Amino acid sequence: MKKTMILILFALVSLVAFSQKNIVDIAVESGNFKTLVAAIETAGLTDVLKGSGPFTVFAPTDEAFEKLPAGTIKDLLDNVSKLRSVLLYHVVSGEYSSESLVLYPAIQTLHGQSLAIDTRGGLKIDGAAVTVKDIKASNGVIHIIDTVMIPREEANLVQVARDSGILETLVLALEKSSLVDTLKSGGPYTLFAPSDIAFARVPAETREALFNEPQWLKAVLLYHVVQGEYMMADLINENGLRSLHGELLNVKINEAGFGIDNTIITIGDIDTGNGVIHVIDHVMIPREWRSGLPSIVEAAEQAGQFKTLLTALKTAGLGEALSDGGLLTVFAPTDEAFAKLGQETIDGLLKDTEKLKSILTYHVIGGEYLFSELKIAQSLFTLNGKPVKINLDGTLTINNVNIISRDILTRNGVIHVIDAVLIPR
Repeated sequence: MKKTMILILFALVSLVAFSQKNIVDIAVESGNFKTLVAAIETAGLTDVLKGSGPFTVFAPTDEAFEKLPAGTIKDLLDNVSKLRSVLLYHVVSGEYSSESLVLYPAIQTLHGQSLAIDTRGGLKIDGAAVTVKDIKASNGVIHIIDTVMIPREEANLVQVARDSGILETLVLALEKSSLVDTLKSGGPYTLFAPSDIAFARVPAETREALFNEPQWLKAVLLYHVVQGEYMMADLINENGLRSLHGELLNVKINEAGFGIDNTIITIGDIDTGNGVIHVIDHVMIPREWRSGLPSIVEAAEQAGQFKTLLTALKTAGLGEALSDGGLLTVFAPTDEAFAKLGQETIDGLLKDTEKLKSILTYHVIGGEYLFSELKIAQSLFTLNGKPVKINLDGTLTINNVNIISRDILTRNGVIHVIDAVLIPR
């Protein structure tokens, strides 16, 4: 083993003595990392680790890979997702020399989990001994280790809930409604988890009826789950989120704290392997809670900044269509946005009702799209029949027009306020 390390070190020193190469090139040319290089290529990480970085890579030798149980290497190469996870567990963002590493008890990897650093009896990273230190590359540094490090299996949403000690009723409900497998795999999900105290607040008769009706119970539970991972910092930027039940959850901040519908988040940001849990103080029941909200037209009237838009809707005969019927998404130009067109243009549009109707329907999409849902769309067809282009490059724009206020919920849809009038191509 010692002789092998001397040969590896000699080869590496020779490689970097005349010209500094990137991490991957050093690994390839050394000849002692064939398995690692093959794994990097299979996982599609070659370009990443050839990039500017800088990175710190803890590189297992071929001998280190051979220490794995029989069949493990093949299994990893056949499972690209798991292989990528294992490799990223060996990579840290930033350049950390051996002298820097000893200053930290742990260091976070690109996988997301942290590596424990131990200096007793030599430098060890997550139990793997560093056999060769500080091999300088053009985009970082390599430390050779004698063991392949395997990420710890992170507990899923259900496991974390079960282990918490305060969500026992919720776990029982998930089991009775056959949702355990759904929340154990897939995701990521955001779970607004009613505590045991929250379930105790539900009237006994209602609670009994709920647990005796699996379909109703399932609907209630899905109303507490959102696709995607929303930490507390993310929730601040959302006015509403669509639950897996299909109805919207109202996100708000009030004097009592951070609220979802009429509940308060008592414990937030419990991270899990497939999402995040926020513990809430009441059970949420799906309901047509928006029936008391104003319509799109009524909300525009109440806002006071859409006088020109309302006049145009009335002139084009579209006011009634935006007051009732199915759910709609409206990109609403303010009076200032219309003013950018010039009064002569506005007067001309009010006289040409067909052209006016074409422009106004270009601002309306059938169906309801919250800001969080617009972010994953590239284009959407309007009631005009033509698409609008959605771009997320720092800020979200519609045909390069800025959304200046978003997620204004109404009983028949959602309004996003924009700072310019959209003109059909």
